[in-house]
Amino acid sequence: MDFYAEILARQPGTAWNGTLLGNGDVHPTGGKNLDFSEDNLKKCGYALRNYATLKAMKEVIEKCF
Repeated sequence: MDFYAEILARQPGTAWNGTLLGNGDVHPTGGKNLDFSEDNLKKCGYALRNYATLKAMKEVIEKCF
């Protein structure tokens, strides 16, 4: 899973400096954790992390089963 790429895909042109989703710290906070809409994935690091994990799990399942 490439969490970094998922962040950059939703913040194109942003100089990513170690903060997650522009909230000024290193925790993937903000937004609603279980809302996987594109708008929320742009601002909620926890939802984005969960989404990216589920996407990676789907790829593994498709390749293995």
